[in-house]
Amino acid sequence: MVTLRRVLASVAAWTVGAVAAAGVGLLALSLIGNGVSTKTGQPLTPDAVSRAVSAAPATPSAGAAAGVPSTAASSPEDPPSTMPPATDSAASRPTDRLFTTSGGTAIVRCTGSRAYLVSWSPSPGYRFDNVERGPGDRVRVRFRSDENKFDLRATCVGGVPQSRVGEDG
Repeated sequence: MVTLRRVLASVAAWTVGAVAAAGVGLLALSLIGNGVSTKTGQPLTPDAVSRAVSAAPATPSAGAAAGVPSTAASSPEDPPSTMPPATDSAASRPTDRLFTTSGGTAIVRCTGSRAYLVSWSPSPGYRFDNVERGPGDRVRVRFRSDENKFDLRATCVGGVPQSRVGEDG
């Protein structure tokens, strides 16, 4: 009888410990998801990036000639006060371009010579850091895994986003 009580007490103690550990883990994850960290933006899934790019009407640009989608649509994530006001000249019409690396994807918008990082999404197994969203002369996002790092930087040349990707592996 004493052995049965010990076994039941051990099982009960183990169960309480497991429930407490799971509860603490869930609490920690919910705090991280609610903005305890100071991230500058929320990454999009690759499907959301594809939907955003395909939903916008294409505009002719050097990017489109290279086979890269270019759009003039506004994203709901864009804070209206961060982009310079549009004018009637063709050089100041926003042009978006999707850039893809093994570490993730990013959409860059140019309005004239000003670049703005519209969205970014790391590939599975990657995370992002060192985000410089703009608007500015250049924008940047780094996608990193335990083994590799892809540093995507973009500028505007003639109102069209151009990128340079550095890779460390």
